[in-house]
Amino acid sequence: MVFSSLTFVFGFLPVTLIGFLICSKINLGLAKLFLCIASIAFYGWWEPRWVPVLLISIIFNYAMAVAIIDCSKRGRSPAVLLWAAIGLNLLALVYYKYLAAMLGFFSIDSGWASTGLPLGISFFTFTQIAFLVDVSQRFNGRRYSPTNYFLFVTFFPHLIAGPIVHHRDLMPQFEEKRNYLFQPREFAIGLALFSIGLAKKTLLADSLASLSAKMLAHDHVHAQAAWVGVIAYSLQLYFDFSGYSDMAIGLARMFGIKFPINFDSPYKATSIIDFWQRWHITLTRFLTAYIYNPIALVLVRRRASAGLSTSKKASKTVGGFLEMIAMPTFITMLLAGVWHGAGLHFVVFGALHGFYISVNHAWRTFAPRSDALTGRAAGSLRKMAYWALVYLCVLVAQLFFRATSVGEALRVLHDMLGLYKGATFLELPARREIAIFVGAALLALFAPNTQQIMASFEPALPSGQVFRQSFLQARLDLKWAVSLGVILSLGLFSIRDGQPFIYFQF
Repeated sequence: MVFSSLTFVFGFLPVTLIGFLICSKINLGLAKLFLCIASIAFYGWWEPRWVPVLLISIIFNYAMAVAIIDCSKRGRSPAVLLWAAIGLNLLALVYYKYLAAMLGFFSIDSGWASTGLPLGISFFTFTQIAFLVDVSQRFNGRRYSPTNYFLFVTFFPHLIAGPIVHHRDLMPQFEEKRNYLFQPREFAIGLALFSIGLAKKTLLADSLASLSAKMLAHDHVHAQAAWVGVIAYSLQLYFDFSGYSDMAIGLARMFGIKFPINFDSPYKATSIIDFWQRWHITLTRFLTAYIYNPIALVLVRRRASAGLSTSKKASKTVGGFLEMIAMPTFITMLLAGVWHGAGLHFVVFGALHGFYISVNHAWRTFAPRSDALTGRAAGSLRKMAYWALVYLCVLVAQLFFRATSVGEALRVLHDMLGLYKGATFLELPARREIAIFVGAALLALFAPNTQQIMASFEPALPSGQVFRQSFLQARLDLKWAVSLGVILSLGLFSIRDGQPFIYFQF
């Protein structure tokens, strides 16, 4: 079951909302339990055989969290328990997600390996690993109830494809009694967010998917078709995942729960560092807190034990920069690529972004400051050049993200460069396809994003980001009610059941 399906919109969602509110009138614990059961039903709708995997993961990780807390209370180090729990979580992830691909790569019989991928396993595994790490470091002095923990992991708006929600953000909200009452304002805000996200998915992303597939269907196509196909996929990926995130945030808000934002107009970025601060924001925060920082700390300590300086000044030397900034950055993004999926093409995807970000840091650190271009016009020109370079780099990496192999990605890149003389000339896209392509590009590059439009209603948890005032501000009035009603209607009429979100495969 996906958010953008008639079954979900007219079946699961109203039944779950009504059942939750009825249970809330009786008992808050019953309401939580109902929401847990509904979330498991949502998860199992697509593939019931993976429900036991999810349940075992939750029970195991909660038991390990309790053991870690008890160990800490007795004054003992929980490190062994923590690493054992992390190791077993990663082993399960490797078995289901990577083992068959690795065995196949080395031409080893993989018949005994898993032939399927539990939905959302990357998301619920790393969400729980973060919880275990925080518990071991005593960020949290209390033991959450099993029901709260179960609901934290399974709450259906984020279960399958994020956003990656931190327990400190979500679990306290499950304790607030007002969140178990029907709040018309919260429901209206949630419905508005859901409507915008649904329109992104069904009106834009699904149409762009068809255009991209048509342009890149042949082994070799003319350069123009290749560029249209690749840019269409880039726009599809953005509107598909940002649409999902908007819908997830809106659904949670209908239940009185706030999620963190996940997108902030990433295709407007003028540096690759800025891009990752705008794209899949919750993943970037997870990578920074639980992968980059620990790796950087180990490298800094190793450098200090060798008698080398670890100061900020030392990081501006070539050796210090490579060890303290470039290396942890590259390793983190390499692991991020592997997190997205099995296959060498995902390794290349992560390695490219690791290289991009390292070069960006090097430019900030070592590039001479030049005032050759001054003035407003020159500044705008420089900004446009930076934007074009960043978007081009993102496009190249997305080729490997989209492909099923490195060879396929290189073939498309080959076509984009026009190096194949016998390339197939394709018919021009239909007018509707051209209109959607151009419209989507203009929206991604120039329109205010969902957070800016809904800024007056605090659509998500505070993020520290300051959203500039937009000329398009949602309001509680008839004009906006009608406008959002039209957007919701268009989104509903454009639903194509069976069109999953791209990030469902992760």
